[in-house]
Amino acid sequence: MAPWPCLTRAPAHGADRPHLRASTLYDLLRTRRLASLTIGRARRIPTHALADYVQCHLEDASR
Repeated sequence: MAPWPCLTRAPAHGADRPHLRASTLYDLLRTRRLASLTIGRARRIPTHALADYVQCHLEDASR
């Protein structure tokens, strides 16, 4: 049986991505530029939200 895919990440673990600091992720969450959800008392970032943010940022930079 295949393991469940990781659909969300904690902000601190999102910083595991190259060139992303936890403080940057928290700033993006605070300003609502990065989608997130709350599960209980824990804030989670859907994995697609990081990809969506990067894609949007790249599109804005190319203009």
